[in-house]
Amino acid sequence: MPTPSDAIRAALRENMQLELRARALRQAINLAADPAAAAARFRTELTEIEKKLSDLQSRTVSADSSEKVSPKKKTGKAKSASRNMTAPSAFDLSSPTKSRGFEEFSRGFDGGRTVGELARGAGIRPDAMTRSVRSPSGISKLGSETTGIDARYDIRMAPVPTGVYHLLNADENPLVEVTVKCVSLPRERKAARIFVQVYLEGLSANHVKTFELEKNAEKSIRLLPTLLPDKVRFINEVQRATLHVIVEDLDGSTELHDSITVTMLARNSGLNAMIDPVTKKTTDLTRYYGAWVTPHAEPILKLLRQAADKTTDKTISGYLTGKAEDVADQSKALFDTLKNEHRITYINSVIDFGAGASYFSQRARLPRESIDQKSANCLDGTLLFASLLEAAALKPAIVLFPGHALVAWQNSDEDEEDSSTEALLRDWSFLETTMIGSKSFEEAIKFGTRQVEFEIGKPDFRMHKLMDLRLAGIYPME
Repeated sequence: MPTPSDAIRAALRENMQLELRARALRQAINLAADPAAAAARFRTELTEIEKKLSDLQSRTVSADSSEKVSPKKKTGKAKSASRNMTAPSAFDLSSPTKSRGFEEFSRGFDGGRTVGELARGAGIRPDAMTRSVRSPSGISKLGSETTGIDARYDIRMAPVPTGVYHLLNADENPLVEVTVKCVSLPRERKAARIFVQVYLEGLSANHVKTFELEKNAEKSIRLLPTLLPDKVRFINEVQRATLHVIVEDLDGSTELHDSITVTMLARNSGLNAMIDPVTKKTTDLTRYYGAWVTPHAEPILKLLRQAADKTTDKTISGYLTGKAEDVADQSKALFDTLKNEHRITYINSVIDFGAGASYFSQRARLPRESIDQKSANCLDGTLLFASLLEAAALKPAIVLFPGHALVAWQNSDEDEEDSSTEALLRDWSFLETTMIGSKSFEEAIKFGTRQVEFEIGKPDFRMHKLMDLRLAGIYPME
């Protein structure tokens, strides 16, 4: 005949099965592209699991009450446990383990043995049962003393440059770096199987890494979850986002699940440099302005057709004729079309928010936005004119120096090996785009060349050739 102790063991088995199912559901929610939708989908089943766990606890209490133990012999410890026990929650996303009340409740019966000890007797793997520790921050997190795993992480990108984020790589510019150490292992295990997951809630895919760690081994991994384009296109102002960092032992339990608030810059925020919060190293981001050069945008192609009517032979032929004067003729046609048909005017609108005092950032319009708004600052005009040049099969470049930007293009299709200043000034044309609305093409060329002659050779002078940027994987953002 089954004894009450048998009932407790059966209850523990059922409890473990329910919690493992709840854990699987929580894992599916975390891995989903839309965690909120997944949570809604599984809410009914999680509610049923919650109810079953509560009923299970009630049945176990009834089993204990049938034990033939004299009231005088019943320990105060068991009485206290019966009063204070709490049902484990199937909705607890931060910890898949039992609540403290259930462990104390189990300790009070069957000779004072712990849940882990009872599990061994019931044939349940003890390494899948562990206690959770509540950290001061309120995040449920396990420690190395209970899981044998120690995990920590560093945020390596603050703020997040949304506009060029998709062009960065995890090795050089990770969003998060997670370090995991295997402190101890059960005797029957040779290594811990570690699962690390990072994602921006509602904005990114899940970046997942799995690996094995032997005892006392430590490993650091860098993660950069991919942003979802259909979500990012609506980040037009600085906003906060929730970053999730999860570390699990695949044969055990969750070691860490933290949520952190990060700052997402507007998608059209131009950030010249980024400082790593951990190493304090500065990364030059100016080459990523190449992503704003969008030769295939419909307004660019329409303007290109208008400019063709202003050339000598009524065509846009790029370098096909091999004549520098034809390249100049096409460039002038683009300039005049912006000036006369689209009436582009210089407006110094550079204000931007969210980057912080340590960064230089400014709002950078996409070329189609400059055409639509009929205005551009120096950077906007440079990106717009470079888009037109690239669409015309010419070779443009973005020229940057402190406080200013201008556009350049190669006068012929031949790439010279001579990299001297004299060769650069001979083989390239430089144009001051802020003069589009007020000066002639020749005046804008003259002023742009004069500035380059003064700035070239200085430490902060940058000349990013679009051909090189495309080869480096910096493609148009639209």
